[in-house]
Amino acid sequence: MSWERPLPTHTPETRPFWDAADAGRFVVQQCRSCQEFQFPYRGFCCHCWSTELDEREATTGTVFTHSTIHRNDTEGFEKIVPYVAAMVQLGDERGGLIVQSNIVGCEPDSVHIGLPVRVVFEPTVDGHQIPMFTPRETS
Repeated sequence: MSWERPLPTHTPETRPFWDAADAGRFVVQQCRSCQEFQFPYRGFCCHCWSTELDEREATTGTVFTHSTIHRNDTEGFEKIVPYVAAMVQLGDERGGLIVQSNIVGCEPDSVHIGLPVRVVFEPTVDGHQIPMFTPRETS
């Protein structure tokens, strides 16, 4: 299915995040001053206001909570229902940071709290990529 939803806005502040996504990397930030992690991407630390931020790649997490959307009349979304909106908790190596995303690549009814997921990228019509999550194999 081709991308028909609204496209994210790329600002100078968020450009590094979107450039990383276009390269197939999902990044969060870690402050050099206070060591806290943050998402969404910003030009300063939301904890201590430092501008000394480093990128950290995140690849996996677990579903913290979720909701299956069965009705959305917003243009572009009405064609993809049902879909799963979720809060994904990244691993401890990323401070247990919780990010909002979609769970894709599975039946919505199979999504549950604690489901191990990995990042995937969905291409848009303008050639960019949107990070989302899909269930991952566990051993």
